[in-house]
Amino acid sequence: YGVQDKETNITSTPLSGEPEAFGSITSPVVFLNHYGTSGTSVKSYIIGDGVEGQIVHFVFSTQVTDGTRTIKLDFTANTLLSGSGRTRYLTFDTEGQSATLIYMGLQTNGSIAKAWRIINTGASVS
Repeated sequence: YGVQDKETNITSTPLSGEPEAFGSITSPVVFLNHYGTSGTSVKSYIIGDGVEGQIVHFVFSTQVTDGTRTIKLDFTANTLLSGSGRTRYLTFDTEGQSATLIYMGLQTNGSIAKAWRIINTGASVS
């Protein structure tokens, strides 16, 4: 096992203003390491499909302690499930926040019910 480091210097946004693709999640632990104390306050990443049964722990770290720097993970419509139903985003804005998810791509009754399912989170769900 290892830790996948996703360093983000939140001082600029993509030219289009749209979220960037996160890329493959290659480790069970993803360290969302924010640095940079000026510029854009939110960095968004689109999270794609996982591998059946994949468990991932997201851990957030930031240099800024006033909650003004945020990393927002966009799981796209209908692919993030919480205890209260379908949702889309996990938002990290406080040092030490974390979230644990499992990916399930099961086929049920002829349709695929693939989604990331939240096991536990300290990040905001919306």
